[in-house]
Amino acid sequence: MKNLYGYPEMHKIIPVSQSGKWQIQHQTATEEKADFKRRMGAIRGDWTWRGFEAGTYCILTNSNGFAGEIMMSDTWLERITNQDILREARGDVLLAGLGIGLVPAGIISKVNSLTIIELEPDVIKLIELPLRHYLGKQFNKLIIIQADIFRYVPTQKFDIIYFDIWQDLCGDNYAETKTLHKRYRKWLNKDGWMNSWMRDEFRRLNK
Repeated sequence: MKNLYGYPEMHKIIPVSQSGKWQIQHQTATEEKADFKRRMGAIRGDWTWRGFEAGTYCILTNSNGFAGEIMMSDTWLERITNQDILREARGDVLLAGLGIGLVPAGIISKVNSLTIIELEPDVIKLIELPLRHYLGKQFNKLIIIQADIFRYVPTQKFDIIYFDIWQDLCGDNYAETKTLHKRYRKWLNKDGWMNSWMRDEFRRLNK
């Protein structure tokens, strides 16, 4: 993988593991496979494969009713579509969605505190300890809370609020972003920044 876009290689941080129906896998794409994915994406008009590169990727899957449904990875798509939070991160941050720990690993050095709300306890079991080892003393800035972001009630205001809980591009997700932005606006500091992963794309697909 040539271009990391400011994020670390997560397969070097999060080991292959499993908790309940959640799994961490490492998958390697050869240059031949990466080229095939890019070509097929171009043929289908699917821009999400445009920057896919050869390399080893960390993948979070859920086998609940599916054969290893991919919930998150650290491919080009995830890295490039999380550039805004990497750029804006500062002060006290509220992040919805732990995933494979990509966003926390990328922004932790830029913030004073990072509160992560994660719905799935098994995801926390897979990610928290290896992330702690990687971050070292900076892990002290991080608080992981197992809760539903749609019901969670913060106890403080934040400079940055970012929602990253969706695994695919779907116009139906836009309604959820509107609900979350409305609900959490009162916990955003003056001159703060709030956004959701791929919100503009969800809006476009919702038309």
